[in-house]
Amino acid sequence: MVVVARGGEALAGAGRAAGEAATAALMPRLNELLLADINDQRGTPLSIVREAVAWPTAVLANFGVEPVARDPYDAEMFPNDPYGLSPAAFSDLGDIVADAGLRWSVGKAFEHKRRHQRSDPAARF
Repeated sequence: MVVVARGGEALAGAGRAAGEAATAALMPRLNELLLADINDQRGTPLSIVREAVAWPTAVLANFGVEPVARDPYDAEMFPNDPYGLSPAAFSDLGDIVADAGLRWSVGKAFEHKRRHQRSDPAARF
């Protein structure tokens, strides 16, 4: 648990509650995205997962945990993440999530190409 890793065991309860609140808030949106037609999908599963850092960030800030030093790129890409919690890629969340993210991305690209590819193969050249 990232809250405990950054703030100590005393924050375990608050971290667990933050995780449950993030799950309750974001799972419906993630399910909605994944069930939507690809033409209606605005964003990616990773963009929704990145929003989850708001909950542990609030816990750490409320308990006065000092922000971490971040490289300029991370600070620019994730300005509301003073603790460096945002995953840059699916792989930052583990092999299973990386595989699922890759499958989602490839599947969406394949379906998009299938739907929008010209029917005349010679027209592509």
